[in-house]
Amino acid sequence: MYTDDTFFQRLERKRNAERQPQIDQGLIPELSREILELRTAGLLKEARDEERRERELDNAATAITQRAHAIVVPPTVRLRDGTTGYFSPGRLDTCFSCAIATCLQVPLEEVPDIRYDSRSRRGESPERISRTAWQIYAQWCAARGIEIIHHKRVPPYPAGRWIGVRMASEAHLPHVWVIVGAELLHNSAAPLAFLKDCSTNFQNVSSAAAMHWGISFTRNGKQV
Repeated sequence: MYTDDTFFQRLERKRNAERQPQIDQGLIPELSREILELRTAGLLKEARDEERRERELDNAATAITQRAHAIVVPPTVRLRDGTTGYFSPGRLDTCFSCAIATCLQVPLEEVPDIRYDSRSRRGESPERISRTAWQIYAQWCAARGIEIIHHKRVPPYPAGRWIGVRMASEAHLPHVWVIVGAELLHNSAAPLAFLKDCSTNFQNVSSAAAMHWGISFTRNGKQV
């Protein structure tokens, strides 16, 4: 029994041998259209199968982590000001959505899930993921009459609640905190601090002075 590759190679040689005079004169391409279509279809199927396998593995890993996380970590916590803080549901790439939900006091399931990790594993560049994420967040906020204000450098700190971003080295993920003035209010990934990607980035973070930049939210010109 021949493999698919051997079959294609034999068919290609046969077709080329039959049409060699025309090939030499440049009247037809070296590979017939039939061969090209078969090869293209095969490559597309392989790509789709690989993407499906990666998605299944990603979903399985996420489900296992979330089940383990749910055993020991509640989905929310009552913060010192009486409001609700949301925790990451077993994934490191949801901290920004949790921070938005906490900052605006909306249910976490209403905030867009960017799924940074799974998109990155499928080969999407960090720049593209970040760009589309900001577009999605901006559209989501706009639909609620809210505008995102970017603070490229802090301090000065926004009044009221805002989200501070602490950048990290290439070996660790950036992370965010919900902050009131200069005081840290909520760290959505605190229960995951034992993970390698989190631990270094959490060290010595006790105030807003550790943040590199941040965002706040306004509605009708007033901070939310």
